[in-house]
Amino acid sequence: MRRTANEVIRNLEVRIAHLERRASTAKSAGPGAGVEVCLSGSSRKNRVLDTVVDTSQLYPILGRTGKITFNGLAKIEGVSLVSYMDRQDIHGEAAFIDGTTIEIEDFSKYIMGPREENDLITKVSLASIVSLKNTMESKGYVRSAPPSTLDVSGDLELEIQYSNSYWVSVTVGFTALAKTTDEFDDAWLDLDNIDDI
Repeated sequence: MRRTANEVIRNLEVRIAHLERRASTAKSAGPGAGVEVCLSGSSRKNRVLDTVVDTSQLYPILGRTGKITFNGLAKIEGVSLVSYMDRQDIHGEAAFIDGTTIEIEDFSKYIMGPREENDLITKVSLASIVSLKNTMESKGYVRSAPPSTLDVSGDLELEIQYSNSYWVSVTVGFTALAKTTDEFDDAWLDLDNIDDI
């Protein structure tokens, strides 16, 4: 049985409409809307890139009151973005941690050794950012635009010298803001791209 031209056109229109609906729901599906930003180098369900944090331009500053703040930035490379259906890897620079936004927890309870109560910190240096925690972005039913900043948290290692010349190395928790890069934005927009699935 031969089809008429109208039947062929109608069949194609139905197929196109179906593909358009599928493409529009791919990014707005409930489980597909959230994106896990894998900063720790691991994920609960996917293989991801090993994240590298370059702290060569991040400097701790010891204030007059003994408060430790930071200046400069830390570069985050090798990040995977994982959605319900897809994964995009960012091999280059994904984000930069702004040193001025770093807040560290009180670490005095972790320090043990031969120091007096009134010993003051005389010098501090950053050994490294030991670890970062994964973060979940764009929670909800519709995926948002790529975030311009990420709330990051993790642990960093400080080397501290006291007035009695006693040195100590301590790992402390921190929170900060990281500005995302254009490469991050491109990977975000390519997640769940219907042409790649």
